Amino acid sequence: MPRTHAALLLTLTASAVGQQPVGFTFHTQSSVASRGTLNTIAGEVMQRFDHDDLRGWGALVPGTHTIRGASFVVQDMDASTPSNFDLKFYGEDPARPNFPDVTTTLASVTGIAGPTGAGTIAVQYTITLLTPLTVPATGDLFMALFLPAAPAWPADGLTPQCTLGAPAGSFTVYDRPGSAAIPQNGYCVVLATATGTLVSPTTRSELYELLTDAPGGIVTAITNQTSFAVSNTAPGTGSFFSAFHPDASSPPRNAGRADDIGYAYLDPALPDGSLVVFVAEFGGFAAETPLSTLLPGSIGSTHLGTATATVLGLRLLNSGEAAFVTTIPAAARPLLGGLSLLQQGIGVDALNGTMRGGPTGRQQF
Repeated sequence: MPRTHAALLLTLTASAVGQQPVGFTFHTQSSVASRGTLNTIAGEVMQRFDHDDLRGWGALVPGTHTIRGASFVVQDMDASTPSNFDLKFYGEDPARPNFPDVTTTLASVTGIAGPTGAGTIAVQYTITLLTPLTVPATGDLFMALFLPAAPAWPADGLTPQCTLGAPAGSFTVYDRPGSAAIPQNGYCVVLATATGTLVSPTTRSELYELLTDAPGGIVTAITNQTSFAVSNTAPGTGSFFSAFHPDASSPPRNAGRADDIGYAYLDPALPDGSLVVFVAEFGGFAAETPLSTLLPGSIGSTHLGTATATVLGLRLLNSGEAAFVTTIPAAARPLLGGLSLLQQGIGVDALNGTMRGGPTGRQQF
């Protein structure tokens, strides 16, 4: 299990008021700590936050994402020889969809001290940006960790933790997606610094979380995978593989799977006991509608068709979370193949008479 660095906890306590995880690592498990295709050389291991999976996150200003920081785990295979690493953000390359534009760094934090101690040590980092990063919500976003060269790898070297989307070697933790296509088959992109070469290792998703000042939320999948036990209990996992690509249709891609689906709304700024409305509709994302245009003073946006969305149900916020799970009838499963379902949670701020919208997530069957 990763350990938490005491100094970083102090940083978090002092500066994280209002910071809310989007939900990208909600109920996930680490499969392995890996440098991707870097092995011994220096480079960057990135996570792609796909614009076609989740929209309206960090939407303090309509049409944008505002990022306050990031949370992740870095492991050093031999922490007695510590190294530093960097955090970076990139936008999508307009000439190469699903890959980063590494010619422009949107924000960075350099010289972050790696784990120290004896043997292999993993540390949970929470990094706060001194100036919040606001970017247009028009394409994919990439978060990268620059890792120095590791000549002694795998005996020594820095590496982030990730979730695998398929079995690999001796690693027994993995989350198989359903039949819907995933660009490049995964969400990880690796940049070799010396050559500038970008590679997308298949079936990988880095466990990087983004922090915002807006409500968070993520679509989820409840599965029966013994290889990904965290997904077996409602409200399920927000893993990029099965959450955005549930194996819910019949026949399933993976024998024996019959995933159910859900949405987890995350908002510690809203008082416990507040009402959360869960809404959904089939189809693709609609144009962004700021909730403030529907109810002045509201926070967040919706990418659902406001005239066609259906209310799934209501729940009360408890410890900053509320979730709605949909059990899919067996008779409906043969009809799901090729369809997309949008889901969103919207909190009701009764004190101020406003709404607080979580992101709109898209699940492809």
